[in-house]
Amino acid sequence: MKRSTTPAVLLLIAACTYAPAPTAAPPCPATWTGQAPEPATVAGVSEELVPGDPVGALVCAYAGVNWDPGGEALTGQRRLSHEVMTLMARDLNDLPPETGSRSCTLVGGPQINYLVRVDYADGKRVWLTTGDEVNQCVSTGNGTFATGAYVGEAVTAAYKTGKWTTPEHDDPCYRSLGRRGQEERMVPDRPVGVLVCGEHSKRDHGPDVARALAGRLNMIATRPAKASLCTGTPREEYRLQFRYAEGPGVGVTVLVGCRPPVHNGSLSGIGELPQLKALSQGG
Repeated sequence: MKRSTTPAVLLLIAACTYAPAPTAAPPCPATWTGQAPEPATVAGVSEELVPGDPVGALVCAYAGVNWDPGGEALTGQRRLSHEVMTLMARDLNDLPPETGSRSCTLVGGPQINYLVRVDYADGKRVWLTTGDEVNQCVSTGNGTFATGAYVGEAVTAAYKTGKWTTPEHDDPCYRSLGRRGQEERMVPDRPVGVLVCGEHSKRDHGPDVARALAGRLNMIATRPAKASLCTGTPREEYRLQFRYAEGPGVGVTVLVGCRPPVHNGSLSGIGELPQLKALSQGG
């Protein structure tokens, strides 16, 4: 007797026969070229460093020196778990886009370049390029989107330990690496506090002062920042560190006597804030 195959069985056979298997993830390249070994095909790479929900990562390290970049050999690698990569992606995606406004020191020294292969469940991947060097002036990018915020020390720690720590500076007056949105407003979102640092004093304030100061800063005329902070000679310098309930803070520098005097790393602005001297004292 002739047996027939039901449509459901045929559909299952077709699915098993023709479903493409995910391609094997490539290993760490043997040498550092300064670029990702392949273009990213994950949706959203033009809007943030690590889009979507990665399942893990592979960190590839290339040790060298900053005065002779290129061609460094692979010196080691480390896998990062889904949990670690989720934390890393959160922090990286909170950082502001690169504006080309940084000015860097030129101290010679060792540099570790990194390729981070970010993996996804469907077999796609994003390669991040970054580095750790003495001048702390290395961008992090995915080939389409980049941030100028320096995360080299945090990546080195992740490479050595397999754990991720939110990157920030030790000095409270310089703590923030920047926050997404500062390329559009001097102080984005709603800060919950601000530390005002003067030359010889500093004072912390709560949400009322933080939001009033942010409102004043957001009223001044701004433009994209340039590498040189200002023209003129600063008579006074203040560092404002705005913090938030979630995510990184925003640092604003006010150089009294310069033009323009106000900078947040992405924008420069012209305005006067005579209350800063009093706000920096008495802490």
